[in-house]
Amino acid sequence: MELVATGISLGIDNSELLAFLNQGIRTIKYLVKSYYWILTLRLSMQWFPNINPYVHPMYALLYLTDPFLENFEGLVPNVLGMDMSSMLAFICLEWIIRTLDSIAFY
Repeated sequence: MELVATGISLGIDNSELLAFLNQGIRTIKYLVKSYYWILTLRLSMQWFPNINPYVHPMYALLYLTDPFLENFEGLVPNVLGMDMSSMLAFICLEWIIRTLDSIAFY
């Protein structure tokens, strides 16, 4: 007994599908890069103690970035009283961006 796979035509040309996939990868890469800069702004804000992070514009940064940073807490020990887990978060985001740079559909 043989199983024969039948092709299902969606009415989409191969080149259109590849262009759609490439555009999706570029969009995801843009979103990750944007999040990278939001995270950079949030961590730079911590160096200025006179900025209240709980007022509305700054609280949005905390709300967007805290769930991501909580994943890295405790993975890297503190060095001279500084939390290095944010460095691990940046390395992870940079790895994701470089991986998305290398993906291309031909």
